[in-house]
Amino acid sequence: MNVIKSKQTGFTLVEIAIVLVIIGVLLAGVLKGQSLINNSRIKGLVNNMNAVSSSYNGYLDRYQSVPGTEAAAVTTARGWATAGGVSPLALPVGSTFSTPLVADQLAFWQVLKASGFFVGNQTDTSNPLSASGGLIGVAITPYTGVIGPSVCISGMTGLQAAGVDTIIDGPLPAAAIGVGANIGSVRGASRVTAPLNPTGGVAPAVAYSETSALLWTLCRSL
Repeated sequence: MNVIKSKQTGFTLVEIAIVLVIIGVLLAGVLKGQSLINNSRIKGLVNNMNAVSSSYNGYLDRYQSVPGTEAAAVTTARGWATAGGVSPLALPVGSTFSTPLVADQLAFWQVLKASGFFVGNQTDTSNPLSASGGLIGVAITPYTGVIGPSVCISGMTGLQAAGVDTIIDGPLPAAAIGVGANIGSVRGASRVTAPLNPTGGVAPAVAYSETSALLWTLCRSL
């Protein structure tokens, strides 16, 4: 009598272990890649703030004037087709991210671009974009503790906002309140929709969160 032996089908424990190891390596690579992308965007946001600050102070040093406040005749004599002559340069918080830009905001960006201190098309009537796709704007005293002309960036996630705050001001408080605690040179506020114009008042005590849908606007002095 012939006995037909059935062959075992399926994976062995060794094969399953190898597959799990491969999956683990792939997941680790994906997570590492996401971390690198997030860190790159956070550093880019800080560089955005630094670039505006350098442009503003470079213009002050060269022309002895706040960008956008010079008479139209002065900017025309330099060969610039800009909206000069806005005086005083108010940069009100409510118009930080207005579209199209109001006169104060428009004159500020146009002369910085025309002078070569900031990269961009001087005829553009909208805010420059940040490394995370948000808007870059300027305002006067956007939050308590931020003095004078300030650079603001909208549309940051909680993770990005916390990263920017940490790079500029150092480690966050234990409660991770960050700018909401009104400490350091970076302040901000958050809500679900963006862009959020700075309020000109005290920033709310809201903690940064990687999972929250809240988007942040952060500001610091130029």
